[in-house]
Amino acid sequence: RTRETADPFISKNPHVPVETWNQVHEFTHLNPDIYDGTTKNDRASHAIDYWENADIHFSHGNGAESFAEFTKRIENFIEHLKTRTEKTIVIFSHGRFIHGLKLYLEKIKELGHSSIKDDHIAELMEIHKAGVRNREKFPIENVSVHRIEI
Repeated sequence: RTRETADPFISKNPHVPVETWNQVHEFTHLNPDIYDGTTKNDRASHAIDYWENADIHFSHGNGAESFAEFTKRIENFIEHLKTRTEKTIVIFSHGRFIHGLKLYLEKIKELGHSSIKDDHIAELMEIHKAGVRNREKFPIENVSVHRIEI
């Protein structure tokens, strides 16, 4: 789906190189072996349980990642971006990834260093949980643009 969203931009800017980065993908907190092909309603109680449990190290199984792993992936992505020489990079991704990236950058700016510990990861998880419950607290809309500076 993300590539389909990017296709119009790619078509209009054929001179711009296109890369796919492994760190950039949606946060999958439920095991896809169990939940692929199910509806949002089918997953609802399990998703609520995941967020209510609020265990940053819990992984729901094969293909799912813990919130701590998700946060580490974001940290690795930021480190990757720091090695790039381009002045501007356009990234197409899913809402939870972009939201997580923005929250992570806000937290390291607040803390004054480039990585965060478990207690801060737990704070980020609580913010994400609030966004799951209330769309107004989850400020990433489909096909929205967000300027992020590293």
